[in-house]
Formats: sequence, C-alpha cells, structure tokens
Amino acid sequence: MTRLERYTSYVDQRGPDDCWPWTGHRSEKNYGQFADGKRGSMPAHRFGFSELRRTLEPGEIVDHTCHNRDENCPGGNTCEHRACQNPAHWEAVATDWENGSRGKSFAAVNARKTECKWGHDLTDPANSYGRKGRRQCKKCARLAAAGKHPRQLAAAERLF
Repeated sequence: MTRLERYTSYVDQRGPDDCWPWTGHRSEKNYGQFADGKRGSMPAHRFGFSELRRTLEPGEIVDHTCHNRDENCPGGNTCEHRACQNPAHWEAVATDWENGSRGKSFAAVNARKTECKWGHDLTDPANSYGRKGRRQCKKCARLAAAGKHPRQLAAAERLF
C-alpha cells in the first residue's frame, strides 16, 4: 500500500461539499495525525495538502475554510473541522497569524471589528492604538479622561 493509499484509508469521504473526518489517531488539539513512514507523525491535513493539492512552501499553514464558514462551530480543541480532510476545504496561508485571524477566537473576532462599541471608526489609524495587547479607541479614551464617555454618563444617571 502506498503512503497516499494508507492516508486515504483513514479518510471518511462523504459528499463533495461535506467535511471528510479523519478516522485515525488525533492529537490532543483534535487534528488528525498521520505517520507517513518517512518523517514520523505529522498533521494529516498537511500530508494530504502536499499530496493532493501542492507542495507547501516553508512556513505555510493549511487553513480549514470549513471552520470559518460554520457559524455553529464552538472552535478550540473540540472543533471537528480540525480533522477535516476534504481538499476543497483547505487553503494555504502564509502565517499562523493569518490563519488565526480568519477564525473565531476572541482576538480574531475583535481584530475584524471596524467600529468600537460606541460606533467610532477603528479602521482609521488616527483613532486607534494598541494598548495592553488590544486595540483602543482614541475618541473613547479622550471622552473617558474628560468624564464624558457614554458609559460614565449612563452610570451617573443611574445614581439619581
């Protein structure tokens, strides 16, 4: 049996648009693991991508696009999309950061926001800056420093 035949024996191939779960061993982060016989154990989707799509460039990451489309996926280590082996659901991205920013983590969701909670533009570099590992709205910061932020005004009204 070739390595590719062995790999495909662990893939539950379903319809062309469905996820194809990995039926073999999974890592603690729920990624399929494949022992290819040459390099030891590796993520199954990386092996599959290299065999079924194209050779990955050094540093490239395989993004499971099915994860990004599923609004009900909880993400994290329970995400079943991590074990998906459908080549149509894979896309090579240049960095871990790009892969993560497409996902559903708290940081990724906030990075995609274009406005702060109070409607101020966060895409304008003149109105946002990094603070303690997160983006801060400068307009909100100025209003808060002056005691005039909507949150402060609402709290003051509740006192009376």
